[in-house]
Amino acid sequence: MSYEKAKALLEKYKADSLSETEKALVEKWLFSYQNEGPNLSDDTIEGISKDVWEELQLKQVKTSVLWPRIAAAACLLFVLGVGLFFYLDKGNNSQVRLAEVVTGDISPGGNKAVLTLSNGERISLTDANKGELAKQPGILISKTSDGQLVYEVNGDEGHVAGEIRYNTVETPRGGQYQVNLPDGSRVWLNAATSLKFPLSFVNLHERKVELKGEAYFEVEKDEQRPFIVQSDKQAVRVLGTHFNVNSYADEQYAKTTLLEGSVKVWGLNASENNYRILVPNQQAQISSDRSSIRVVNVDVQAETAWKNGMFSFEDTPIENIMKQLSRWYDIDVVYKGNVEGKTVWGSITRYTEVSKVLSILERTGKIHFKVEGRRIIVSK
Repeated sequence: MSYEKAKALLEKYKADSLSETEKALVEKWLFSYQNEGPNLSDDTIEGISKDVWEELQLKQVKTSVLWPRIAAAACLLFVLGVGLFFYLDKGNNSQVRLAEVVTGDISPGGNKAVLTLSNGERISLTDANKGELAKQPGILISKTSDGQLVYEVNGDEGHVAGEIRYNTVETPRGGQYQVNLPDGSRVWLNAATSLKFPLSFVNLHERKVELKGEAYFEVEKDEQRPFIVQSDKQAVRVLGTHFNVNSYADEQYAKTTLLEGSVKVWGLNASENNYRILVPNQQAQISSDRSSIRVVNVDVQAETAWKNGMFSFEDTPIENIMKQLSRWYDIDVVYKGNVEGKTVWGSITRYTEVSKVLSILERTGKIHFKVEGRRIIVSK
């Protein structure tokens, strides 16, 4: 790609005027950077980075909210070889700061997952070459060149004699993966997540999947067969929409965040009649007892930032931040002293070494870190 074309694409990205094809290209750059690197020459990267950095230096942002276009520009800047940004002073208006990426001791996660077939066979998606991975009755499973798992239905034999057969995709800590389900729905799995689903939805009255961890769903519409996501604490029922489910076992709430369409949410210890219907920009939070539910308005871009290669914090407690870092970098976290009440605002790329992330967090003056191998010690 030429310098002029890359720079024009960046300008359109910041102006939120990309076509779907262009947006897909930008996202592909982001998610392939860690393992493959951007398909740009060093001279092109240096030139674009310099121009955009000069422009960003002129920008002022309000620290009470995250500005999506600056976040998007900074995200793309990292893809082009520059770095990350963070809000260092919540009390006053501040400029976006950009830090040079340096080699750290713990690398970020990447596309890693294991597929377990209904017969118990396990396939490492991390190591598998692109192309056909497996054949099951009525189903062809393949891996695309950009690392997606795709199911192609060529019959109605996904289950036999009334027995539904399931496959499971699991990401480890430090992993993520995208799965295209048999009905065409797309699912992005965050780190330490598993998704169990039928080989085929043909002849089923509902499309039910089981989730542990966090995933972003883009569900194909099918009014005859509702799509249901069941996790440990809750169930989500949709006909076709975009939403995010966070249901990690170590989180206080199971959270469903709606981006478009509508979803029906209820706790597993409550009747399905005791439900809430979400509209876009709302989040349902199910309590640990799996019965009570509350609905709040949220910044959906912040809630789904992980899918776009970012960490996004909005007055986020340090403990919650460290849970995210622990899953993505596959690290252990130890607390020394009481860090309750310490919160951080800002946004930072997931595609840099953990030492750089910790360094930026420390600049807030609220927290300190010590790295011992793969263990992070957190103190005031």
